[in-house]
Amino acid sequence: MKFLVVTLGILGAIVFLLAVFAKLNGMPMVEFLGFAFSRVGIVLVANFLLLAAIFIHLLNQK
Repeated sequence: MKFLVVTLGILGAIVFLLAVFAKLNGMPMVEFLGFAFSRVGIVLVANFLLLAAIFIHLLNQK
């Protein structure tokens, strides 16, 4: 489960950096893994991945 949390966190960070790159280059749409996202949409995906990682981590606390 720890591997899943780390993977989600890293993927969320990469997606967020992709959104920052798109913002700096003035790209209105970004293609990621074959799907087209607006900049707002890709930030929402990044936030979802990071929140999922935090939620799974908190569920596995003992």
